[in-house]
This record gives sequence, C-alpha cells and structure tokens, in this order.
Amino acid sequence: MKKILLRLKWSILLLVIAFGFFGTFAVSFIKILTPTDTMIIAPGTTAVQVTEPGEYVLWAYTSVMENGTIREYPLALPDGAKFELSDPDGISVNDLSAYTYATRSVNATSFSSLAKVTLNKLGTYNLTVSGFDEPRPLSFAQNLMSPKHFISLFGLVGAGFIFLLSAVATCLYSLLKKPTPPPLPR
Repeated sequence: MKKILLRLKWSILLLVIAFGFFGTFAVSFIKILTPTDTMIIAPGTTAVQVTEPGEYVLWAYTSVMENGTIREYPLALPDGAKFELSDPDGISVNDLSAYTYATRSVNATSFSSLAKVTLNKLGTYNLTVSGFDEPRPLSFAQNLMSPKHFISLFGLVGAGFIFLLSAVATCLYSLLKKPTPPPLPR
C-alpha cells in the first residue's frame, strides 16, 4: 500500500490542486448568484459601501413581490430623473454612464439596468437620486456579470481540468510503468 501511495504522490498532489481550482470556482459562482445589492428608495440619498474595486451598476426594480402580490414598475424613468454619486472624500463622481441593455431576475423580482460606473476607491459613497414623483425601489451592486468575472471563472474551470487531466495521466503512467528492479549486488 505504501509503495502504491509513493508511486501516486504526484497524481494526488495534482488532484488536490485541481479540486482547489474547482472549489474556488464554486465559491465564485455562488457569489455571482447571491445578490449583494444596496436597496435604494428614490428619491433620496443612500450610503453605498464599496468593498471591492470594479464596475458597479444602478438597477431599477421593474417587478417586485410585495405582500404576496407582484407590483410592476414602468421601464421608463421620469424625464427629470437624476443620479449623483460622491466618493468617500465627498468629491462628485460624474462617471455614471447609461447602461440600459441588461436585465436580471432573482426569484419574483426583476431588474433593469440604468447606469454603470467604475469605482476604484474603497469606502462609503453617497448616491443621490432625484426627479422621481413617487417612491421607486432601486439597487446598487457590483457588476459580477462583467466579462472580467466570466473570464476568471472559465480560467478557474480550465485550470482545474488541466490539473485533473494531468493527475489522471500521471496516475496511469505511475501504475502502468514497470518498476525498475534494484541493481544486483556485486
């Protein structure tokens, strides 16, 4: 048994590395599926926490489950709708660009994207929303559906498969290779 384990040590190491990549993929994928949005009721000012640099999206709720019934909101925003974002130092970040082609659904709640911004400074930002006649739910969240995140997910899966195949190949080689006999004594 000990000899077999010694012959398979590299295969076992490669297998552990492969499962490390697959585990990291699983955690990252669950993170994408778990919403970490900051709920905003427009109009008003809301503090939003930025814990990772990256792209963030402002979402408008288009349908939401309230007290057992689905409440629909119009896709179009009021004409005077305005969004202002200020960084932790109080400096206005006017880089909110239109981003209106993305939608997402979580359970009975649907969202439509309004704007996106890239934030590199960590801390608490203030998001001020104005120009709404009646209260409207919005949310602000990191864009985990960006190409950057998908490339890293595919990279994790690809690396995992490379190490998995390497583990299988070294295992087969170790088991099929005839051990060299010890040298004869002279």
